[in-house]
Amino acid sequence: MDLDNLLLELKIISNLKEYDKLDITPESSLRIDSPHFLQFITRTYTSNSRDKTIDYLNELIEKIFKITDELLEKEMEKKKPISTLHVSDNKTNGLYLNKNMELTKIQFKDDIISIFQNINQHLMTSIGGLQNLKITYLNDVSTTSKLDMLIVKIQNRINKIKDMMTLKS
Repeated sequence: MDLDNLLLELKIISNLKEYDKLDITPESSLRIDSPHFLQFITRTYTSNSRDKTIDYLNELIEKIFKITDELLEKEMEKKKPISTLHVSDNKTNGLYLNKNMELTKIQFKDDIISIFQNINQHLMTSIGGLQNLKITYLNDVSTTSKLDMLIVKIQNRINKIKDMMTLKS
């Protein structure tokens, strides 16, 4: 799946309303399943379950995180600092040691900034849809807890991206 398709999936999630559910189509994409009289029967017939939805959402977020990590790594490789802190280390916040061994924030090109801003925007708006999905499954502590954990992961990534980015002057 390319980035545009992943962002489209986030856009679908952001449009979830209270009591809507997510269907995973045979083509492995998302569709909103608004409440209707035979919803239980159709969801059982198509094998759409809460657990399947949560697994799909986790995979989707992990794919997006992988893309953001790869973009960041490519950008850091271009900078070629003497010593680079690992991208996967949550404590780096986009900092690296420059030639003078001073801690410096990474300066991104405008095109990379727009990609990260686009990803960040879609991640932020998807949280509202996930909150609505939590309301749908309010009586299922396991599902709401998994959704809470997913929301925290997304919020952490949003904060990480914000901390890493500075505009090139």
